[in-house]
Amino acid sequence: MLKIISGKYKNQIIPTAQNIKYRPSTGKLKEAIFSILTSGEFIGNKLFNENTQILDLFAGSGSLAFESLSRGAGFATLIDIDTYSLKIAAGFAKSLNIENNVHFININALNLQKTTRYLSKQTDRNEFITTAESYIGISKHKSTNITYKLPLKEQFCNMSNKVFDLVFIDPPYNKDIVPKVMKLLIKNNWLKNGTIIVIEMSKTDDYDLDKNIEIIRAKLYGQSKLLVLRYSSHLR
Repeated sequence: MLKIISGKYKNQIIPTAQNIKYRPSTGKLKEAIFSILTSGEFIGNKLFNENTQILDLFAGSGSLAFESLSRGAGFATLIDIDTYSLKIAAGFAKSLNIENNVHFININALNLQKTTRYLSKQTDRNEFITTAESYIGISKHKSTNITYKLPLKEQFCNMSNKVFDLVFIDPPYNKDIVPKVMKLLIKNNWLKNGTIIVIEMSKTDDYDLDKNIEIIRAKLYGQSKLLVLRYSSHLR
């Protein structure tokens, strides 16, 4: 069972899709991530404020994005290939009354393009969702018996004008995905000077740092490797 650890939504249970083949961050690892992001050199930096833009790639339940919003971040964009997971995450955003602060894009993160405006329109077959407001239907989470009903509304999520302060990358393990995602983020100028990137990957996976990336923290947790990085446009 995933819960929000701290902030205004503390102890809220984060619904997760049943029988979905994604691997959510463990509670221990999530605590480690936010312990790092709220201590040491981050103290006083106000990483989580009303203007903070979060990007959660391979978002699944959106646990990392919702934790960030609970701690004061202003906006989040969640990307995942699984429609049902995003449907449940959208319902959770609605239940917290933050649906206007969250965009959901149902696409393989490796196919995300800067020039595309992603239409948030619900189809008759319940196939596509990009914003919490766009989904019409019902999602019932078995363990909490929460039922969500959301109105139909068309909106666009325009990735061409997005720049993110904090990026979470939590892809399937052993797929050599991280290097490809990092190239995509840099190529499309979704990172700015000082953007923090948090990567969870298998301890056996490798990532050769781009010249504009510096390591803040690297640590092993069981079978997982946690990297906290900073992007700097000044590094050469």
